[in-house]
This record gives sequence, C-alpha cells and structure tokens, in this order.
Amino acid sequence: YRDIARAIGRPRAYRAVGNALNKNPHAPAVPCHRVVASDGRLGGYAGGPKQKTVILKREGVPVVRGRVDETEKGRVVLAEDIRPLGGAAPREAEETDPFDVGTRREPQTCRIRVPANGESEALLESVKRVCGEHPGRVPLFVHLLLPEQEVVVRVKGLGVDPAPDLVTKVEALLGQGSVLIE
Repeated sequence: YRDIARAIGRPRAYRAVGNALNKNPHAPAVPCHRVVASDGRLGGYAGGPKQKTVILKREGVPVVRGRVDETEKGRVVLAEDIRPLGGAAPREAEETDPFDVGTRREPQTCRIRVPANGESEALLESVKRVCGEHPGRVPLFVHLLLPEQEVVVRVKGLGVDPAPDLVTKVEALLGQGSVLIE
C-alpha cells in the first residue's frame, strides 16, 4: 500500500489505498489481489486469504505459508523453517559395517519430494495422512519441486517412524524414489 501511495503522490495515504483496494468492485479483473505487503505477506483481500492465494498461484506466483517471493533471486526463502536446498543437503554417512547391527546409525531424517502441480495440495494431504499413520521421532522434511527451484520445509510437530511400510505407501502416491531416509 505504501508503494502505491507514493506512486500517486500521497506517501502517507497507505491506509486509504488499502481501503480503496478492499472496495474494488471489479476484482479480480482489476488485479488488486497482486498487492502484497512489503515483507512478502499476502496482506488483505476482500475475498479472503484463501481466495487470494488461489488466484496468485493460478497466475504462477509462488505462495508459501502466506507469503510470496517475486525477487530476482528466483528462490523462496521466507520463513525460519524454509531454506534453499543447498543448506539441506544430506551429510556424508558415517562409515559402518552394514552386517553389524550394533554399528548402524538410526535414521536422522525422512525427506519426501512432492511435485508442484495442480494436484499438489491433495498430494500433500495424502502424504500427511500416511505420515500420521506412522508416528515417530524422525524429523520430516517436504521438498516441494517447483519448476525452477526446490523449496525445503521442515514439518514441525510431525515426526515419523521411517519403516518400509511408510516408504511403500508414500512411493505409491508419489512414485519410486520420492522418499529418502537418511
């Protein structure tokens, strides 16, 4: 709102801009839904935040946890638990004897790769349901595969038991190789 107020020569009229956008009778044809907060938060929309998210996603704008990123970097790094893939790369495994059960490491993470497409929300709900059926202490990370980047999200409050049954069920939903247990 601040930037629009400045553009019309009234830098302190940002609240008036917000009120005018809220009363827009021609939305979404007159695209007031494209106005977002300067920190990337969605801000208000007369149709509500869910409708604003749907419209922005339909236009190809990445929306993650109620925020957008239209920087030239081409990455979405908007919350403390979202980071670029490079920061989430698996560490080198310790040398162990695979035949000596006493030296095997316990799994440290479960990573699930989900393609971003029109079915992403339904797929994420199905993955959440399957993971909920396998509660455990291993942290769960979801890798959302966008067209030009990969967003990694640590799922707070949901640990899993990375049993073979979990892997089988998730791979039935997302395809072979979509689960990585480290």
